[in-house]
Amino acid sequence: FLSLPVNLVFDCSGNLPMADPIRTRRAQYRQASDLQLDYPPSDRMVQLEVVEAASQGGVSNVGLQLYETGAYAHIGVVVSSSPACPMGACGLSNGTVTALHAQHRNSEEDVGSNWLLTEEHETETQANMVYQDTVFERWGMRHVDGTTHETIQGVDYTTAPPNAYGDAFIVASCRLSQVTGAGLERQFFHGRSFPCSLVFAFAPNVDFSTTRRRSSFQRRTYNPAMATYENYAAGVTWAYFAALGAMAASGCDLAVLSTIGAGPNAGPHRIRIRADLPAIVGNLLNGSHGVPFGLYFTRVILVL
Repeated sequence: FLSLPVNLVFDCSGNLPMADPIRTRRAQYRQASDLQLDYPPSDRMVQLEVVEAASQGGVSNVGLQLYETGAYAHIGVVVSSSPACPMGACGLSNGTVTALHAQHRNSEEDVGSNWLLTEEHETETQANMVYQDTVFERWGMRHVDGTTHETIQGVDYTTAPPNAYGDAFIVASCRLSQVTGAGLERQFFHGRSFPCSLVFAFAPNVDFSTTRRRSSFQRRTYNPAMATYENYAAGVTWAYFAALGAMAASGCDLAVLSTIGAGPNAGPHRIRIRADLPAIVGNLLNGSHGVPFGLYFTRVILVL
């Protein structure tokens, strides 16, 4: 059920590809039977907990606070991501990253910046190299500067049905730092950090503007089939299914979830889907889609 993409790097000659230890794996589920899990480690059905991002400092601080209790062995942190480009505006098509800082409002760019800067600080590995070895070209538009809808992951998001969003990429052995301050004073404090797996999941896009260029990722992922709330919510549900499935298969005991599908790309559904996210995730934990995810985690926390 997990597709393992080969992570390639080049030796000093620049010619011979070598297999790098795989940190990034794809979890793709179009139906519940695509996910094959071991028998649940617990017979206790965990219930969803919801916290407000503003009061807790986002998923990074929630994960850090719980890690420091010493009660959790493997933390998974879910990030709402763009299916068109890893790291959003921070990830460039030449394999480099830009604008890594703590003032991003988008969760992918915020958590992604935290991760890459923390890893650079702690391992002295350049952020560009970490990006290239983990998420660069694992998903996204196949022709970045073109106008086609073809993606590396093989999904045309302009016509995708709801279950096509049952797709996530999990990156192992990451670290996130504490977030301090607010506004322009917001920063990543590397003196406190925690290990985790990052899970990048995709939501439908129904935010369309004819003023955008035909080559823009916004137009190339706009899906009119998601214009009805029922279809949109179904797509978001499958995104959370994939994220939970990826973490359960990787042995995460604590799942910290960001909001998926409640940003600008939700268009007219933004307010309603945000209000419905606790019910969507709670139902998945209780087995609404055929897998009782609540048996696979010690705690599951949704950070709104």
